[in-house]
Formats: sequence, structure tokens, C-alpha cells
Amino acid sequence: MKLERSSAVLSVVIVMLLLGCSTEPVPTSEATPTQSIHSSAYATQKPGTGEVIVKRDRGFVGLACTAELSVDGNRIADLDDGEMVVMFLPEGGHIISAISDNFFCFGATAETGLTAKVGVTEYVRIGYTLGGTFFMSPTTD
Repeated sequence: MKLERSSAVLSVVIVMLLLGCSTEPVPTSEATPTQSIHSSAYATQKPGTGEVIVKRDRGFVGLACTAELSVDGNRIADLDDGEMVVMFLPEGGHIISAISDNFFCFGATAETGLTAKVGVTEYVRIGYTLGGTFFMSPTTD
């Protein structure tokens, strides 16, 4: 009976820890603009560009990892937990990618395609699943 109770308590603790491990989306209004910009090529709105906001989730998994963000192969910024970058991309198709690259993160890569449109804001989310998989996907504000 005592062993069953201990097993039940241990099971509850493990489930609670796992549920706390996935990251959660950050509303744009709560995201912090990154200070780690590598290129200002897309920082200014120009005619023929569409707004793209890339946000990094908050959460325990990946906390020690920085997401190195690139657009069409050009490094743009590094995003830490809860940060975002606002870009104005030329209208048309683009590949947005991120590498979670340091000693703890094993160089995980995620990417997604999007089409920038004048007058339309596109949102992209970077995060980790419950199982620790690094991902990137289109999202809403």
C-alpha cells in the first residue's frame, strides 16, 4: 500500500514537471524587442514590403538557448526567451529559419516559408514542444 502511494505521488510529480517543460506563445504586446540585431536590412518599412514579426516563446525548455534567426539565409537577429524582432520583407516568398545553437542545444534547426504581402502582418513563433523538439511555425498575434 505504501509503495502504491509513493508511485502515485511520483507519477504526479513527473507529469507536473513535463507539463511545465513545453514553451508557451508570447502575445506581441508582451514580447520584448531583441537587442541582438546582426543586420538592419529589413528594419525599415519601405514601399513593396510586408511586416513580419518573429517571436520566441517563453518557458523552461530552451531557456539557455539562443535562436539565431535568418531570412533567406541571411542572419538577422538572435532571440532569447520572450523576445521578438519586427522585419519588413520585400513582397513575395521567403524562408525564415532559426538555429538553436550552443553547447546545451545541439544545433537544432527549424524553418518555415511565408509570403510577405504589402499591408499584411505575418507572425512566426519559435518554441519547444513538450518533448523538447525545437520548432518554428506561423501563428496569430
